[in-house]
Amino acid sequence: MEKKVKIVADTAPVLRNQSQAVRSENLIYVSGQIGCDPATGSLADGLDAQTERMLANLDAILAAAQCSKKDIVVVTLMFSDIGYFKRVDEIYAKWMLPRETIPLPACNAFESKNLPEGALVQIDAIAAVP
Repeated sequence: MEKKVKIVADTAPVLRNQSQAVRSENLIYVSGQIGCDPATGSLADGLDAQTERMLANLDAILAAAQCSKKDIVVVTLMFSDIGYFKRVDEIYAKWMLPRETIPLPACNAFESKNLPEGALVQIDAIAAVP
């Protein structure tokens, strides 16, 4: 497998010691995204706002890779409290395309005591280049 082309989205937060995403052959590997506003560097306030910002950051990175949410193969969701899963899943379902239109991505979810910057939720993704 040939590695790699670095993907950079100006409208998503810049990560200090890792790429926002990397392309290897026909796959895009997106690093973990939290609900951080790229303009201010500040974490959005509350679970709903962090989730929406996190998904907007993911959208921006996918767009920079010439992909979109319809190309996502798998996501991993991490929560500071697994009790947040239901609410985040509701927001994610509104963001994702309807299940009748695309095969939905596989999803992994787990609790992690300390997410970056004190975030409540984080997502990473793998997408297939169309």
